[in-house]
Amino acid sequence: MQELVTHDTKNNTYDYKHTFCVEVVPICRDCVVCLPKRTAQSLGNMNQLLVCVRVNNVVTLIDPATLQIADVNSTQYYRDPFHAVFQSKQLVEFYVLDVEDVGNLKRASGHGRISTKHRLVDVWVVPSDQVGHDDQQICTRSHLGHVLKPGDLVLGYHVRNINANSALLDEMKPDEVPDVILVRKIYDRTMRQRRRNWKLKRLVENGNVVNDTASVENEFEVGNDPSFRAF
Repeated sequence: MQELVTHDTKNNTYDYKHTFCVEVVPICRDCVVCLPKRTAQSLGNMNQLLVCVRVNNVVTLIDPATLQIADVNSTQYYRDPFHAVFQSKQLVEFYVLDVEDVGNLKRASGHGRISTKHRLVDVWVVPSDQVGHDDQQICTRSHLGHVLKPGDLVLGYHVRNINANSALLDEMKPDEVPDVILVRKIYDRTMRQRRRNWKLKRLVENGNVVNDTASVENEFEVGNDPSFRAF
């Protein structure tokens, strides 16, 4: 919408205010969606429960049970809309007990594109607050085999403990709904914050090369310079 703000008759200039109305898809990364059967079939006979891995001009969904991946554009979405059944505020932390590669997976005929960035595995997990109770182990299939190993922490949805208000989910057969859907590995913050392994070298006046990392870092640290602290 365009609205006139000011008009200068002498210079014949106009100032306008533009207002845009944008409708945003109510799906975020790491959400789990439940597709209508027709939409799932049109995307290559995918399962109905999918994980959202990316949202930009298209919504990228991956099937954690088959590694099949699909991009949903705006035309496809608004033709048959769907919503997130599980959202990030419902994520639970799990402890990984074991990881096992999935061998030759029998895929449905006419399947779509398969992700090459992920690896299909069977994962045995237990909620982090229940580690040590063997009867609480849960086996689920996941697309995170490229990053998971025993001892890792991972975020996922404890499906059986979530009261999801979804008619599509209620219509699915019990054996089609996994107990747990894993979406993201938790990385150790200390690994991110550790210092670099390499050191910065510097040429001094006599031509010799010496390690002078500390002095160079101080030169670029504004807080250590009294002249800059005065501003």
